[in-house]
Amino acid sequence: MAKVDLNCDLEECCGAQRMELDTKLIPLISSCNLAFSLNMSEHMEMREIIKTASEAGIGIGVCLGFPDMMSAGQSSSPDTPDTGQSSSPDTPDTGQSSSSDTPDTGQGNTYFLPEEVGAHISYQLGAIHAFAKTVGVKIEHVKPHGVLYEMSAKDHRLAMAIAEAVQYFDPNMIPMGPPGSQSIRAAQEIGLPVA
Repeated sequence: MAKVDLNCDLEECCGAQRMELDTKLIPLISSCNLAFSLNMSEHMEMREIIKTASEAGIGIGVCLGFPDMMSAGQSSSPDTPDTGQSSSPDTPDTGQSSSSDTPDTGQGNTYFLPEEVGAHISYQLGAIHAFAKTVGVKIEHVKPHGVLYEMSAKDHRLAMAIAEAVQYFDPNMIPMGPPGSQSIRAAQEIGLPVA
């Protein structure tokens, strides 16, 4: 018989309501992703929500994001800029670079190379593992957070940087991504289980 996993991101609200809202969601889901990208969660709340999720018997994973606290993990990559403008070979030269190395500065976003993202993923995995260990819980899966989820689904180099960081940390940890995406492909190429 097929089983459906009802998965939900937690630790994304701000302020006092966050814990209350997450606690109400937990009985309704079968697994969760904790937004721990140094831009959402308060550390004491993170430990408490891990404990609450564990006591409810749901699967616990982590949302891993770009290291930018100001925009809550919503960054651009130099390889996939989003300027909101299309370009073509026939577009006249306006004196502005249209190179693929030009970062999106339209919203003040910073950008990170795949290697930098991989290093930050390792850092976040170590931090969330420390919280989980204090309450005797194992982190089962990982999911890129926000725009990193969308970008790694399309960018194989970025997806591979994430997959390799996950594999080095725990080869049994399950990366999540859209079906048929580069995220899934990269994880499968190095032998990780996927969802």
